[in-house]
Amino acid sequence: MATYFDLMAPFYDRTGRRARKAVQKVTNAVSFDPADVVVDLGGGGGSVAHLLKNLTAHIVVIDPSRKMVAHCRKRGVLGIVGSAEDIQLSDESIDKVLLVDSFHHIQDQVRAVHEVRRILKPGGQVVLVEYNPNMWRGASLSFMEWLLGMGSTFHTPRALGTIFAAGGFKTRIEPSQHSQYLLVATK
Repeated sequence: MATYFDLMAPFYDRTGRRARKAVQKVTNAVSFDPADVVVDLGGGGGSVAHLLKNLTAHIVVIDPSRKMVAHCRKRGVLGIVGSAEDIQLSDESIDKVLLVDSFHHIQDQVRAVHEVRRILKPGGQVVLVEYNPNMWRGASLSFMEWLLGMGSTFHTPRALGTIFAAGGFKTRIEPSQHSQYLLVATK
C-alpha cells in the first residue's frame, strides 16, 4: 500500500479542495480545544493536519508512506512513518484521532480500532470520514481500488459504527446524502 502512495505523493490532493471539505465536516462534528493533542492517522501528505494545526496545540500525521510523510514536513506538519495497527504512542496520550478517507486502507481494521482506543485518553474521540460503498462514488472508488489491487475494505455507515462499538466506543453517525459520511466514536 505504501508503494502506491509513495508514487502518488507528488500529485495527491494538490488543490487542497478535498482537505478543505473534510476539515469542514470534521469541525462541524466535533470541537477542538487549543490544548488537544491530535493524531491524523493515515493523513498522507498532511493536507487536513495543515488546515487544523492552528486549532490545536499539537497535531501529528502517522502514515505508512515515507514520501507522503515528507510532504507533511514541507507543509510544516510533523509526520511520522507508521501504521494504524501498531501505533508507537503511549497509552491514553491523545485527545482526538482523525481518519479521513483512510480507514478503508487499513489491512487489520479490528486491530487498528483497538490501537486507537489504547492511545486515546478517556473521553477522547475518533473522527472518521469515509466513502459509503452503497453510494455511486463510494462503489466506484471501491471498484477502482479493487482493480489496483489495493486490498481496501469499505464499510457502510452502520457497519463501521458496529466495528467501533465492538471495540468499546460509543458511536454517532452524521447523516449524509452524499457519498462520504462521518462517524464520531467516543472512548
